[in-house]
Amino acid sequence: MAARQEERSVAAWLHADMADAGTARTYYRMAIDAARRAEHGLLTAYMTGSLAQFELDEDPLLGLRLLARARTVMGDRPPPTTRAWLACLEALAHATARDERSCHTALAEAHRAVKASEQAAAPPWPWVFPFTGAKLAGFRALCAVRLARPAQALEAFAESLNAIQPAEKQRATLLLEIASIRRMEGEFAPVVCGCGKVHAAARPQGVPSAPVSLGINLQAWCVYLMIAHAIPVHRCVELVVSLTGAQPSPGFVHGMIARAATAVVQANLRIRALLTAAYVVCCDETPIRVGAKKAKKYLLVACTSLYTWYMLGDRTMATFKKFIIADLSGVLVHDRYQNYDSAELGVHVHQLCTSHLLRDLEDCAETYPGAAWPAQIQTALRGLIHAANLAREQGHPAMSAGTQAMWINSFRHGVRVGLSQVRRIPGPAKTVTQPIGRVLLEVLRDRENDVLRFAHDLQIPPTSNQAERDIRPAKTQQKISGRLRSEQTTEHRYAIRGYISTAAKHGADVMTAIRDALLGRAWMPPDPLPA
Repeated sequence: MAARQEERSVAAWLHADMADAGTARTYYRMAIDAARRAEHGLLTAYMTGSLAQFELDEDPLLGLRLLARARTVMGDRPPPTTRAWLACLEALAHATARDERSCHTALAEAHRAVKASEQAAAPPWPWVFPFTGAKLAGFRALCAVRLARPAQALEAFAESLNAIQPAEKQRATLLLEIASIRRMEGEFAPVVCGCGKVHAAARPQGVPSAPVSLGINLQAWCVYLMIAHAIPVHRCVELVVSLTGAQPSPGFVHGMIARAATAVVQANLRIRALLTAAYVVCCDETPIRVGAKKAKKYLLVACTSLYTWYMLGDRTMATFKKFIIADLSGVLVHDRYQNYDSAELGVHVHQLCTSHLLRDLEDCAETYPGAAWPAQIQTALRGLIHAANLAREQGHPAMSAGTQAMWINSFRHGVRVGLSQVRRIPGPAKTVTQPIGRVLLEVLRDRENDVLRFAHDLQIPPTSNQAERDIRPAKTQQKISGRLRSEQTTEHRYAIRGYISTAAKHGADVMTAIRDALLGRAWMPPDPLPA
């Protein structure tokens, strides 16, 4: 039975070397079964541990389960060599799973077992060679590689290779591990040419001369994850570790937000300047949780189909004066919040968002279920929006005059009927609350030009939906990450967000735009095409 086990174990090792994982697993299990039938506890533990070593790189948790099983079959008083080997494999599995504390605990157990094995006689079969301190150093090096500890890995590799001369296969494997450490270190080794000249490659752009650093692509990826997908800093670190093996500190990753924000300052100044010259600009604002627990801020956005610009503040006139509105020269599309109409911000041409108007009219329909005017006004607005969209899609300069006149006439009649049915209550506005719908109807009557401007000029959108789309990421971020602690970091986040949103609207690759900004050559929006 033991001979059959030996045959199957050799077959398992051969298939593992040929990268035939499925067949290797089959032979490993057959070898374990043969050892169990032979009632040889150490042999069963050895083959179970061998299967664990085969599995742990792909699935460290499976490897740990197999190693726990190996410990249960090796007897009450296993030899020190067996204990040292299994403890080293457990340390390697923990290191692969990024559990540094458990890894060090297992290595400490292996060290004690190695010390005990020095007092023992020859190692027990199926172990042929003693488990020495040099072998333990080799496992320490492999663990350090998986834990991204380059200095510790190189020191342990040196200790191991100075004490033993591995076979060619083992030597090739060790050299690959050392090469991965050199890559992790970012070390640039000079090479001596046959002519005697020494050559050394230049560092890639964006890679500092620090002993350990993240390349520019990885830096850009961190910024992309945090800003474009609202991934929290610690989860971003975990993703980088899992997918690349690099292990940046949370502080470094968080610091990339400020670095990227600084890198896009000039681009955002240009975006703001281009918005001030735009023919139409959509604006919106939304509350976000920033700073102290009970504090509430507002994120303001000004945007077009090509540009996005954010500002953190509140809904006071002081914030609106700092915002972009006073500098705009085009049509302002908004949701009727009072500050947009303030004379303190200058004289502007307005388009009131019809999406908000339609929602308000829906409230009126629920309040007055027997009235026909809410549905009539809604139908007229939707008819004008559809006619404008259809004319725009077909390349016409305007909707047909007949269609326009029909829907505008229907709109006006609906407003008149509504005003006749929902009467104003006399008295000052500060003390008298008007019936639901009365103020809305007065807006539709008194500001008809601002409500229907889109029907006369197809360059003007009927809604501020563009602004709502550009501000929606703030809500997504709050659902994922919760309250943002720092106002300054929040300003940095939305400086980057405005930059990448504008780049995406121009068809630029967002990752490339972030990478170029970090390299000091931020993407810039081109000059607008002439009208």
